[in-house]
Amino acid sequence: METMFMGTAMSEFQQHPTPSWGDGLDTARSDWESEVAHKLEGRPSHIKGNLAQNDLPRFLERREDYILRAASLGMNMFRTSIEWGRFSPRPGEFNDAYMMDVLKTLGHLKRIGEFSMEPMITLQHFTLPAHQTVFDHHGEITASAWETPGILGEFRRYVTSVARFLTDPDKIRTLLDDPSVRLTDVERWIEEGLVKYIMTINEPSTLAFNGYVFGFFPPYQKGKIFRAKKILRTMAEAHRIAWEILKAQLPYAHVGVGHAMGYFTGPFGAIAHRYSNEGIADMFEWDGALSDFIGIQYYTRYAPFWFQRFKRDATDHPFLPDAFPAGITHLLNKMHHSYPRKPIFISEFGFADKKDVRKPMWILETVQQIINARGRGIPVLGMLLWSLVDNFEWNLGMACRFGLFREKELGGPFKTDSTAITKGRITSADAWKAAVNYVLKPSDKTQYAFETLRGGAFEQYERAKKKKKIE
Repeated sequence: METMFMGTAMSEFQQHPTPSWGDGLDTARSDWESEVAHKLEGRPSHIKGNLAQNDLPRFLERREDYILRAASLGMNMFRTSIEWGRFSPRPGEFNDAYMMDVLKTLGHLKRIGEFSMEPMITLQHFTLPAHQTVFDHHGEITASAWETPGILGEFRRYVTSVARFLTDPDKIRTLLDDPSVRLTDVERWIEEGLVKYIMTINEPSTLAFNGYVFGFFPPYQKGKIFRAKKILRTMAEAHRIAWEILKAQLPYAHVGVGHAMGYFTGPFGAIAHRYSNEGIADMFEWDGALSDFIGIQYYTRYAPFWFQRFKRDATDHPFLPDAFPAGITHLLNKMHHSYPRKPIFISEFGFADKKDVRKPMWILETVQQIINARGRGIPVLGMLLWSLVDNFEWNLGMACRFGLFREKELGGPFKTDSTAITKGRITSADAWKAAVNYVLKPSDKTQYAFETLRGGAFEQYERAKKKKKIE
């Protein structure tokens, strides 16, 4: 079985929701940039709660801090994204300066002193170009870019241009401006590829359902199930287009889609899984012919409350009602049964916990479930935790804490506190570093550290639950 990847996942927009370079535009570059701008300006917005400029993460300005902190955890993969609207701020136009900034990020990941992380990039992570989005005269979004005529042609041009940048020797050689980058590194990246793992589309079902059924995402429509289905078909065709372009221009690339999959239980759980998880995956897989891996993104267990036979372990995210680490095992078993020869990437999993006292246990239990599944022969290529740093959580603003760190905590070195258990305080960063070490450097020592921390995290979790019950 191939080497495992252990890392964190993020989207550029969620780690930097406002633009950070001068490109001559006074208007938003994407639908979500428009929404954030409205909120910051005090105009009507669908983003809940208070939001101030100083609250927002700034990855593009603190990129090195992010990457150095990731490296300090011992990870060997870092997933980020390219912003379609920032790359293509106007119809038919491509922002070379922005893409050079992306290449700089990739170069940092590939060469941090003597350390290296494999980048995974996502081409479309929810946000869509403003110039393809339909706005009314009040600036309100009325239709998604996926509904506009010619959007697939725009997407084709976008993917083709990104692939050209990623394989352009002259562009890659500009990374030599960084004194830590060696000529031998650059020539290897040109020959072997700067990016080998690419997700074309992130969670198409989330985008479709939140946009047209629940009304949380642009274009904020409710109950439009048939429009949601149409959007899914359009995105499936976009994935097919991207697959053909990427496999032609980057033949070494591993290409897939990241699917949001909940664990459904109760009398209708099997039916819900078939239509919500497998059905949508099948739409993009084209019988397994159009992917190199299946991306599973797992956060929660679902069950109608009237059939619920268990107590929910609620996270701090209102739409992710039940942290249930064992759910990942059920999903892995089912998807491996459906696609027995297809590798699986846990391209996201994570939990929102503002106090960071229950999350360490949830993380370590999920990792153990994945390790057990891999031991049974399920071909899991890697697992990526959402996320390294607290992120902008779409319509919820900055209300949820998924990150191992807050951005203000990134300065200076990070070391796992070896006395965390005796001090009675285990953080998610402690837990994740122990998991990374155990998976990537298996030994009696790393296994003992992992299992000891797991036991301590469980005790911490039980104390937190008891305290919450008393309160």
